[in-house]
Amino acid sequence: MTGPAPNPPLWRPPWPVVVGLAALYIPVYQGLGQQQGLDDGIAPPLIAVMAAWLMWRAWPNLSGLPDKPSLLAGGMALGLGLTLYVLGRILDFSAADIGSQIPVLAGVALLYFGWPGLRALAFPIAFLAFMVPVPGAIVVELTGPLREWGAQLSTAVLRLADYPVAIDGTIVSIGRYVLLVNEACAGLGSMFSLAAAGLLYVHLAGERGRLHLVILLAAILPIAFLANTLRILTLALITYHASDRLAQGPAHEATGVMLFVVALGMMFALDGLLRRWLGKRP
Repeated sequence: MTGPAPNPPLWRPPWPVVVGLAALYIPVYQGLGQQQGLDDGIAPPLIAVMAAWLMWRAWPNLSGLPDKPSLLAGGMALGLGLTLYVLGRILDFSAADIGSQIPVLAGVALLYFGWPGLRALAFPIAFLAFMVPVPGAIVVELTGPLREWGAQLSTAVLRLADYPVAIDGTIVSIGRYVLLVNEACAGLGSMFSLAAAGLLYVHLAGERGRLHLVILLAAILPIAFLANTLRILTLALITYHASDRLAQGPAHEATGVMLFVVALGMMFALDGLLRRWLGKRP
C-alpha cells in the first residue's frame, strides 16, 4: 500500500528562495530594461517573465520527482553563479551579472530536485541566455554583413518599384533623403529576440515530427532577416513619402513592433504549411 508522498525537507521551502532571487535580479532587470528599447528587440525583463512562466508550467513535473538533491553539483553551480553576480555588480559588467542567473538557477534546481529537476528546467534556464547583452564590438562585427544585405535587398525592391534610389555600402539614398542603416536597423538584437520567440514557439508547438521541427528551427534566422529588411524598406518609404522626422521618430519604434508581428506571422504560416505538407507523410 502506497502512502502519501513525504513533504519536502524544511530546509527547502520555495518562497524564501524566490524572494532572494527577486531581490538579486530585479534591479539587474530594471537596469537592462532602461538601457534597451524596441530597436534592441524584446526587453530583457520580458524574457525573464517568459522564463518564469515556463518554470511555473513545469512545476507539476517537478513536484512529482523523488527527493534526491545533488548537493555537490548544486553547491558548485550556485557558488559559480553568485561569484559571477558579485563580480558583475562590482565591475559594472552586465553580461556577468545577468548571465550569472543561469548557473544560480541551475544550482537551485540541483539542490532542490537533483539532475532530473535540472533536466525538467533545462529549457527555461537556457532561455535566459537571450537576456545576456552582446558586447558592442561583437555587435558591430556581426551587423556589418547584415546591414549591407538588408540595404541591398531593400534597394533592389525599391528599384523594381521605380523609386529614385541608390546605395553605397550601408547608405541608402532615396530622392533627396539619405538613410544610414545602422546597428539598430540591422537588427542583431531584434534577430536574437526573434530567435528567442521562435525557439519558444517551437518548444510550445506540441507534437511535431523531427523534420518539421528542424525546418522551423532552420527558418528562424532567415525569417528574422526578412522581417528586418521589411523594416528598412518601410522606413525608407515613410521617409520618402512623409518626412525624415516621422521615420526617425514614432515610426521607428512602431516598425520595431511591426517586425515582431510580421516575423511571428511568418512562423505561424510556415508551421501551418508544414503541418499540411508533412502531415500527409508517415
